[in-house]
Amino acid sequence: MSALRVVVALESSGPGGAENMVLALARELRRTGDEAVIATLRPGWMTERAAAAGIPVWIAPQRPGLDPLWAPRFAARLRRERIDVLHSHEFAMNVYGGVAALLARIPSVATLHGRSYATEAWRRLLAYRALRRAGMRMVAVSHDLAGFLAPRLGMPLPALEVVYNGIPLSPAPSPAAREGVRAALRAELGAAPAAELVL
Repeated sequence: MSALRVVVALESSGPGGAENMVLALARELRRTGDEAVIATLRPGWMTERAAAAGIPVWIAPQRPGLDPLWAPRFAARLRRERIDVLHSHEFAMNVYGGVAALLARIPSVATLHGRSYATEAWRRLLAYRALRRAGMRMVAVSHDLAGFLAPRLGMPLPALEVVYNGIPLSPAPSPAAREGVRAALRAELGAAPAAELVL
């Protein structure tokens, strides 16, 4: 199977939890053989770290307020770069990116990270409902969030899938390495090798 070309899109460049998750996701996509690009509206903390890791970055500025030409411009780039999937995060990129993906005729997945920004205005609810009806897949980052959003977005709960944010973990140390850490800590504390310690 050939590598997928995936754009992971987030309007903010951080620093923050969503930005860390986008960086981790792009790194993992690359590690498993796919091609990842990070797209955002402005340079910043996330784009600096992406560039340092060798992850391509697209800066796609947006005019303040409503920018009806942004989605066609972004769609043209998605087509030109032969992107296979758009994975967007947070409201603005979910909506603008979702429209761009529809125009480019590529699949898209919108990740919903929070409650208030998705439901605080009826226009936002209408935008999400329209994109869902047009075929955009949506996922929530927890079961609690899915239970809150599904009825407000007019979708049955099973249709709003849950995908937890991944957390990169270091490999577990070997037993010998663990013993070395324990011995060093005991020595630092002045504790005997067999003394019982309570943490």
